[in-house]
Amino acid sequence: GLFTDAAARNAARQFNATSKMQVDQYFTSMKSQTSQFNASQRNAQAQFNSGESNVMNRFAAEMMNQRDQFNAQNRLVMLVQY
Repeated sequence: GLFTDAAARNAARQFNATSKMQVDQYFTSMKSQTSQFNASQRNAQAQFNSGESNVMNRFAAEMMNQRDQFNAQNRLVMLVQY
């Protein structure tokens, strides 16, 4: 009775079900890992962009500060000459 066609079909169904479940688990795992990687990359890119923005803001502030100092020194030179 163990080797009947029905037993073979049942065994095949169980094997296919197990295999399909393993394939589904694999793809679910891959999807989860891909999502985690993408989120990590988005966070890293956002941090980089934020850092670059801060660098540009500091540079602009430093340039304005140097311009203001230059203008102030030139005003003093102009006052001294007249």
